[in-house]
Amino acid sequence: MRFSCSQLRLPLLLLPFGFLLFSLAGCLEQGSSADGVIPDLWVECSSAQVYPPYCRNSGEILWIGLSKEFDLDCAAALSSFSTTQRNNQFDAIADNISLSKSGIRVNANIHSWSTPQGAGIGTLPEGSYRACAFIRLSSDNDRMVSGMPYFSGFVDVGGASPQNVNDWISY
Repeated sequence: MRFSCSQLRLPLLLLPFGFLLFSLAGCLEQGSSADGVIPDLWVECSSAQVYPPYCRNSGEILWIGLSKEFDLDCAAALSSFSTTQRNNQFDAIADNISLSKSGIRVNANIHSWSTPQGAGIGTLPEGSYRACAFIRLSSDNDRMVSGMPYFSGFVDVGGASPQNVNDWISY
């Protein structure tokens, strides 16, 4: 079968428009993000990692938040702001988690999350999130101060579960 130039002209003219639509559809697909389940976190802190009196006894209290802001300074966010201001810097938080003693460690399994306003949440857009956490004694106020252990790392929403939070340093 033979085609004349006039028969090929219309399909050739439409080819760039089809490519443009195909490219735009790909960009839109990449820009959207599916929701992923916020993973359980296994939190463990050893008394050998931080200054006394932390990470030694049952009843110590954990606060942890997840933020899409990769450059968030965890130490500043956890120590410099009121509870409301701190919470509003995060996409999901777990608050007032009581730690259990196990040998020379304290630990907890985090499986419940809330928004900064207190509503329950189980999913976020998939991807890496900055995780900021600190441990306090029940007698401490709700803001990180000198000597308290804190964590700054990453958590993959939509990834494996549980994920570990175990690299603590003293503030």
